[in-house]
Amino acid sequence: MVVLGEVNVGKSNIVRRLLGQEYEELEATIGVEFGYIEAKDVDKTDPSITLNVQVWDTCIINNL
Repeated sequence: MVVLGEVNVGKSNIVRRLLGQEYEELEATIGVEFGYIEAKDVDKTDPSITLNVQVWDTCIINNL
């Protein structure tokens, strides 16, 4: 999953919450930050199935 958007709209804090971290006043992301989420019990008919999601947090730079 890639999170894209303008600077200072809250993308990094949304990603932090998805990854189980606390809200924090952050500086603008420079480059890319990423993390992983492992979701269990995504298929009630087969509890052994897990979903692994790599989450990328970046920003759109308009002046390139």
